[in-house]
Amino acid sequence: MPTDQQDDPSQQRPASQNAEQSVVQLALSTPTIGLGAENHNDNLNQIQSGPLDVTQPLLHPEIPDDLDILWGDSELGLDPSAPAFPLCSFSFAQYGISDPFQSLQAEPFPSFNSTEGQQGPGLNEDPLSRNMSRLPSLQPEDQPQPTRFGQGSKLSMPQINRSDYAMISSMIHDQKHVLPPTFHWPSRHALSRYLEGFFNGFYDHLPFLHLPTFALSSSPLMLILAIFAMGAQFRFEREEAIELWKGAKALIDDHLRRRANDVNAAVHTPLQPSFSPSRAGQSDTIDKSNVEPLMSLETIQAIIIVLSFATWNHKSLLRDAEDVATRLQNADIAITTIILITCEVLDQCPRLKCVYAMATGTEWVDLEGFRKRGVTVVRAPQSNVDAVSEHAIALYFASRRKIVEMHNRCMSTDEYAEQGTLTHHFPAPPPSCSSETLAIIGYGFLGKKVEKLARALGMTVVIADRKGSQDLREGRVDFETALKRASVAIVTIAKTRDTIDLIDEKELRMMRSDAILINVSRGGIINEKALISALRQGEIGGAATDVFGKEPPARNTSLLCEDIPNLTVSPHLAWFSGQTIQNLQDLLVRGLDAYVRGSPINTV
Repeated sequence: MPTDQQDDPSQQRPASQNAEQSVVQLALSTPTIGLGAENHNDNLNQIQSGPLDVTQPLLHPEIPDDLDILWGDSELGLDPSAPAFPLCSFSFAQYGISDPFQSLQAEPFPSFNSTEGQQGPGLNEDPLSRNMSRLPSLQPEDQPQPTRFGQGSKLSMPQINRSDYAMISSMIHDQKHVLPPTFHWPSRHALSRYLEGFFNGFYDHLPFLHLPTFALSSSPLMLILAIFAMGAQFRFEREEAIELWKGAKALIDDHLRRRANDVNAAVHTPLQPSFSPSRAGQSDTIDKSNVEPLMSLETIQAIIIVLSFATWNHKSLLRDAEDVATRLQNADIAITTIILITCEVLDQCPRLKCVYAMATGTEWVDLEGFRKRGVTVVRAPQSNVDAVSEHAIALYFASRRKIVEMHNRCMSTDEYAEQGTLTHHFPAPPPSCSSETLAIIGYGFLGKKVEKLARALGMTVVIADRKGSQDLREGRVDFETALKRASVAIVTIAKTRDTIDLIDEKELRMMRSDAILINVSRGGIINEKALISALRQGEIGGAATDVFGKEPPARNTSLLCEDIPNLTVSPHLAWFSGQTIQNLQDLLVRGLDAYVRGSPINTV
């Protein structure tokens, strides 16, 4: 794992507290669907969000731990045992609607601040009728008239199954940290009415086209709840997830525009964090006649949640520098994963001041070039340590016990049925964990976690020192000795100029003929051609990798050839787990908050 480095403060773009000069634009250029929040306005006159203590968990003590009370079956009419309601398409174009958000009026959506036991707003009338006038463009002429509740409608509450119920409740609980300190939970009654309207919708054939009204809510929780509830239906549908994401982005756009229309464009509250950083050598002066207020941290956090929830199942990679530059040319902050942002791209993006990498490694960043241009790079350290270390152990078992090969033989041949056993495909009975000697190459946070798991399994563990090091550190063995002793070697070292081809032909010949070599770090640390040759010639017992020299690999990549014996591959998903995603979200919120406040953390 790379070691955190502190950037030279003179090379970073300072965080100014001059609110009148603040213009912030976010470009979420992840390898998913990008989001450019161009020229959005916001203020915190109505939501007093205090500073976040980045050293403490972002959970507010007043938020109840048991959030299931918000999903009372009797009030929502939910039946956990009922089958899931059908998936619905969320495509405005399907109904000939170009921009339904433009038709909304600026009047505020009814507040949900009623207390338990009191009537919520408008309970003596059709709960959705007051909003119908806001949606004239949502009803094409050739579609039926909207069906209102309480007027002889035969519509009933859709049913959700137990897994959907548990998933939505869990997500609400997981995202508590995005709520402002002054947020007060709505009553169960008010929230039930809100969600009932959501699940039913204004139209029986267009159940989600009332979502723009959520943009007028004063609380980010209402936005998040709407997206979560809708996401329960789209979680397995890639195309629908894209439309969900686009709809959520448009919803936030509308939310920002409407809140900005209620105040003067350059008015800020004292609590509103703001900054106006510039590149080294450039003036901080901005033409105040064309200044817009800073996007609030509340809104940034809401966008983060939309991004992180809605886009893990789809990738639309940016492959050309021109596309990347186009996406980022108006951005102050870029949020990405492993999209290559070159110095040539930076030269076309003069506003860009901070690149936040939702990843542990930053080998794809020209750090020296970024520093020279005064661009701060922030990463997410240790976010995936648990998932990657567990995946490394999984690859060990898969390779040592030939699990993939045995599966394929059982599924595609009659060999097991005819012979009664497949043990003859093993050169020798596989050893137990207590007989294995594991060499860890790269003893950072990830290497230490792998060591802990391996020792728990009973393995003997040796820690390799740096290759070529003359002075051995305490508790380590020299690099060559570690490879020679190991029956299993796991690569967890960071990829740098010095670690490319760290294990090549020479090193592979040092290893035992029964040794398993596993890479869960980065492609290129093990020379792929040398590895394939060693496997084909039987110089090592097997290999497993989660990474490739070029990602995503082409179908004819040498590591994907079917005739390579005892090679197990996975598509760079060792990092992927619910906890990793939660960690990335938490670190992203903290990282952006710290940067905007002028004290960046986790810089490289």
